[in-house]
Amino acid sequence: MQTVLGAVVLAVSLSIVAVAVWVVRPRASRVAFVATLVVAGVGLGLGGLLCQSDVGVASWILTPIVLVVLTLAHTLSMIAGQGPLRT
Repeated sequence: MQTVLGAVVLAVSLSIVAVAVWVVRPRASRVAFVATLVVAGVGLGLGGLLCQSDVGVASWILTPIVLVVLTLAHTLSMIAGQGPLRT
C-alpha cells in the first residue's frame, strides 16, 4: 500500500511541475512559480521515499530538501527566459 501511495504522490508532483511550467509560469509572478516548484520538489522527494522500505530519519529530512534544490535548479535553468540555455 505504501508503494502505491508513493507512486500517486510522484505522479501528482510531476503533474504539478507540468502545470507550473506551462500554466503558472506565463501567467503568474515568479514567486508563485517558484513556490509551485518547491511544493512539487517536496512531493517528488516524499513520493520516492514512500516507494522504499526501511527509510532512515536522515533520508526523510534531507531528501525533500535536496529534491527542492534540484527541481528549482533544473527547471529554472532549462526554461530561462532569455538565458544562455534557451534554444
